[in-house]
Amino acid sequence: MKLSNRTASILSNFASINSNLVVEEGNILSTISPKKNIMARAEVDENFDRSFGIYDLNQFLSAYNLFESDQIELELREDDCVMSSGKSSMIYRYWNQAWDLSARPPKNITLPSRDFKMTLDTNLLGRIKKVGSTLKDCSILSIISEKNSDDVKISIHDPSNSSSNKFEVALENYKKDNKNASFEFQFLIENLKVLRGDYEISISSMNISEWKDINNNLTYWIALEKDSSYSL
Repeated sequence: MKLSNRTASILSNFASINSNLVVEEGNILSTISPKKNIMARAEVDENFDRSFGIYDLNQFLSAYNLFESDQIELELREDDCVMSSGKSSMIYRYWNQAWDLSARPPKNITLPSRDFKMTLDTNLLGRIKKVGSTLKDCSILSIISEKNSDDVKISIHDPSNSSSNKFEVALENYKKDNKNASFEFQFLIENLKVLRGDYEISISSMNISEWKDINNNLTYWIALEKDSSYSL
């Protein structure tokens, strides 16, 4: 079998969430961070005919990239996989996934409520990440709206530091479902380990969110910070 460029990109992204990966039989890849505050799931074109574990996903991808990506073949065996291209080959040993079941994410996640929904396009997502990397004291992304107002804004700052820098942008052409709602949903920017794309975001007041890529079968679940607030 071959891995598509999309699947390779997803695996690289998953490596930023957890270096361990358990690949289940079928065409679904999923991962969860060691702190259990980020989870991701993707449907891919490949169909894996067995389950196997990778202890160091970055190392696996580096080994894979030693070969020409358009020529490499991947053979999944019981205890290892064989990467081959032309006359070159490599045996890559699986990780015994029984050692640590923490790498296995839950099969299903259902938000306890969907108290706020919005769409975040790839351009604004890119700006958010760029601001977060440029202004080192701006570690929190807040989505904010006041009671009796339709206006919603995004703020990137440090709520615990009144002297921190702050970047804000109003969400245009957006109306809240409930004008009486007031909220400040806070995300640690370093937890926004999502691939570039356009996302439908649903947020629960129970401090969990769902980020669904509009154009791909890719979904993330990201925990909010404990100082988030929501009231009606």
